[in-house]
Amino acid sequence: MVPRGLARRLGIDRDGDGIGDASEIKQGSNPADAGSIVLKPMGGLWYNPARSGHGIDLQFAGDVQFVTWYTYNDDGTPTWYQAVGPRSNPWTAELKRYTWNGSAAVASAVGLLTMNFTDAAHASFNWRLGTRSGSEAFEAQLGAYTPSNPNRNGTWYNAAEPGWGLSVYTGGATRVAIMYFYDGNRQPRWVLGQGSNAATERMSMLNYRGFCPDCTAIAPTSSAGGTVDFAFNGARAGNATTDVYTVTEPNAHWQRGPVAIEPLSIPVVHPSQY
Repeated sequence: MVPRGLARRLGIDRDGDGIGDASEIKQGSNPADAGSIVLKPMGGLWYNPARSGHGIDLQFAGDVQFVTWYTYNDDGTPTWYQAVGPRSNPWTAELKRYTWNGSAAVASAVGLLTMNFTDAAHASFNWRLGTRSGSEAFEAQLGAYTPSNPNRNGTWYNAAEPGWGLSVYTGGATRVAIMYFYDGNRQPRWVLGQGSNAATERMSMLNYRGFCPDCTAIAPTSSAGGTVDFAFNGARAGNATTDVYTVTEPNAHWQRGPVAIEPLSIPVVHPSQY
């Protein structure tokens, strides 16, 4: 029993903004906030199931959306790009490639990235790198999961030395981390590891070789890539000690720490948690 005239609002449109609760959850807006009506993509890892092996980490800092694209060079070695811009649909931002000058990251514009979202978990991923371009269907890889508690999911970095960092995701008792850094020639590389969801752990990392963005998809291969030691303090603070390397330069280690790390992104919230 509810007061006359409130049945629709309380039953299927709790904030009374004219958009049904189910529609709002699907598009990523908040069904409990009448001011939240614009589609908001799900933060987290996105990929194309038909071309598994490369993908993106999509995150937000306020109303700014940023993407780290983990992919490969023409020779199959790992590389990464980043794009940053105000949240919108479609979303377009300049693609930048970063190198290391010995003490800081140096950005260079290399292309353009556009994402057209059909809902909070599906989009067309359209890229241009120089004279090359491509398009494929991407979806939120973690759309069916609920973040662990404490929720440490997101992009983490060392504020004292920006330019490298980690994409961290946990679900249940499992944590996945992708670390973006630089090799001995100061070129952008990444490694990936999987471990437990413990506050303190040493995670073994793997190098991957795969396919370039417009190459035929092949099954990636992996090899040892070092370790990352995590020591989290609650959900939004921690320390990391890194000793990672690439298969092409196993003697050129990216060693840091222990250094303080913190989220660069706002907390990742699954739509079902509204």
